[in-house]
Amino acid sequence: MNATGGGEMPEQREALKVEVWKTERPRPYPTNARVVPESAVKKVADSIKTFGFKNPILVDGEGTVIAGHTRLLAAERLKLKVVPVIVCADLSPEKARALRLADNRTAQETTWEYEALNLELEELAALDFDVSLTGFDPDELAGISYSGHDYSDLDAESGGLASGEEVSITIVVPARYEEEVTAWLANGQTATAPGMGLGVLERCGLLS
Repeated sequence: MNATGGGEMPEQREALKVEVWKTERPRPYPTNARVVPESAVKKVADSIKTFGFKNPILVDGEGTVIAGHTRLLAAERLKLKVVPVIVCADLSPEKARALRLADNRTAQETTWEYEALNLELEELAALDFDVSLTGFDPDELAGISYSGHDYSDLDAESGGLASGEEVSITIVVPARYEEEVTAWLANGQTATAPGMGLGVLERCGLLS
């Protein structure tokens, strides 16, 4: 199969081989351009603890992390002795650096279908599953009750806003996202779209 045809190439199958490394072996990229907040490390650690380590860390031929800095930090927090790794030895140094950026940037192009999101959360809660393990913050779930799971009354202790508290913020929106943000503000259906505001702002690069 040539590079222009469909399907999986033999060299691609080899490149996707998952290896098991000691946790201290993958090396973080020293000038990683993506900021990893403590909240992200905690969420990923909770995810790994609940679901297992399902998303391998990508490294270049020298063992430097291309994608998975947060997963590596989470593994260290959980004191895991080993982590799953895919060695992308087929990538040139330039392609490895570009993929490191693309892996994060391309994810920002997606957004939520809020009706489907609500349905998923409601059905998970109906099964008595802890929806906080999906990675959504309490304030993103505010105003929605799932089969007895009420997130509408957040307070300062929980890290959210007290019920009825209003907050005003000023943001500068890049021109390319003005239409999307304007539509969100005009809609105003935040109670039926958990995290809608945060999702739009993150997509526009206004949250990190």
